[in-house]
Amino acid sequence: MTETSHTPAIHLLTRTLGSWEVTLRRHPLNRAQAVRRYDAAGPGWHGALGRLGVPQAYGALWRDVFAAYAPGPGPLRFLDCGIGTGAFSEAFAANASAPVAVSGIDLSPAMLGEAQARLGATLRPSLCLGDIRALEAETGSYHVTGAAHLLEHLADPADGLAEMVRATKPGGLVVACLTRASLPGALISMRWRTHLFTLRSARALFEAAGLVDVRARPLGPGLPGRLSLAVTGRTPLEDRT
Repeated sequence: MTETSHTPAIHLLTRTLGSWEVTLRRHPLNRAQAVRRYDAAGPGWHGALGRLGVPQAYGALWRDVFAAYAPGPGPLRFLDCGIGTGAFSEAFAANASAPVAVSGIDLSPAMLGEAQARLGATLRPSLCLGDIRALEAETGSYHVTGAAHLLEHLADPADGLAEMVRATKPGGLVVACLTRASLPGALISMRWRTHLFTLRSARALFEAAGLVDVRARPLGPGLPGRLSLAVTGRTPLEDRT
């Protein structure tokens, strides 16, 4: 997918001062910038997640998800959008109630290399270099699609979420972790130029995508919950045209 130089900016502040209107905007990273940053961060990324307690929070999230979701017999097909070093997929597989088949997509070759090194011997994931907004997956291919801290990087998160919904089976699950509108989240946002989400805006994003049974909550206690929200929703059971 080709990036243009006219990526919409993230609106931060508008104030009227007499006859002047002052607007502060932050332009998100374009594709090339994001790839360079994540390629550079790849070797130390999993260690940083561990120091923040994120893998444990992912595990608790998936345990909560599987307590309420029974996909039926057969391998549980999971698409990890923005797989990074594989922490989200690793937690998914460790807590799934059935055998799993993991696929992953990422823009960063370095991150895909880290994911392959981490997951290759155990999960044997199918990994793809690409853009979530142009998934090659057929409609309704996966029982669960997930994105851990990816959607907020997009100029319009709804574009990526729409593709995730399309790739999910009717009655399947869409799960995302989003940077939270909080002081720790704002610091992350300043570094990576991402959107920030409240519980309300996270639910609204999922509901606008046509998902049902939407639930949004902090990503666990402590720092992960202050940094991030976890949002889940189910695709409607009726056939989609």
